[in-house]
Amino acid sequence: LGCQGTMEWEFGFKGTFEGMASRRLSSNDTPYSAQAIPRRIWQIGATLKAALYSHGNLMQTWWKLNPEYEYKFLSDPEASALIVTHASADEQQAYRALINGAQRADLFRVLVLKYLGGVYADLDSELRAPLRTIITSNASCVTGPFWTSEMLAYEPGHSILNEAAAIMTRNVLHQVELQSRNDSKRCHAPASCVLFVTGPYVYRRAVAAVAERSGCGRYFHLPKRSEQTQKCSDKHMQRTYICHADRGSIYNSWVCNISKHWDCRGNSCDASGCKRRECSKAHYTNAANFFHVSKSDGAVPLKCQNAFARLKECLD
Repeated sequence: LGCQGTMEWEFGFKGTFEGMASRRLSSNDTPYSAQAIPRRIWQIGATLKAALYSHGNLMQTWWKLNPEYEYKFLSDPEASALIVTHASADEQQAYRALINGAQRADLFRVLVLKYLGGVYADLDSELRAPLRTIITSNASCVTGPFWTSEMLAYEPGHSILNEAAAIMTRNVLHQVELQSRNDSKRCHAPASCVLFVTGPYVYRRAVAAVAERSGCGRYFHLPKRSEQTQKCSDKHMQRTYICHADRGSIYNSWVCNISKHWDCRGNSCDASGCKRRECSKAHYTNAANFFHVSKSDGAVPLKCQNAFARLKECLD
């Protein structure tokens, strides 16, 4: 870990997780100086073949610009195996309950960085400059001022990750219980079942909770310059670096001006032009259901948890 030079691509990696796509570093490479955030990039998807077909041009930016980083792509079964190896019983139960890939990615990114650290990037995120340009040796976290979650860079055990994992796990298990008995308080739409259970709103809620608890302030956008947040009492927050500006906004997502998220839900433009992709049928906005549930006694089973789904199985 943390070396530069000869790299080795492996497909069908015969390690802990069968079938992992991984770039390992040679023991003969010249080591970089140590840093708190492990030099390891994580990406996940249904399969490597499908990911490369739909996002290969974006994925390659992460391994080409960061030769000193290990790269790990995990398929759904491999990601589940990693969760079983490292996560708590409640976290595992919550992860197993999630149906949609976006939900699993939301929880996976928080859990893998909580336990192993490194850099997580969504498949539809493009890197424009090397990670070494923003990640300093002592940083526990590097983020943009909008606290987007399409790219995350953390050392293991960061307070924000611990808080986010706890909130997401509680949210999922609570929804499973509500859905199982068709409770009127259950979520019933993509926004309420994804964005507000495991998605970016939950992540930002965790940031706000930790920031307020450690004296950073409820609205944690300071400092204005690219410096560490020394005024916070939490040891992890003291070494959290916030880049002073991003090119976009909370809806046009950049991280530290180097990572661009190409969201399929709308046109996304910058100086290099505009890109638009149609959201796939597997996108969470098209999902019929969000949670695996067991029917409670006396409950009327739901055809679809998404009350707005226009799918045939939901309308029949």
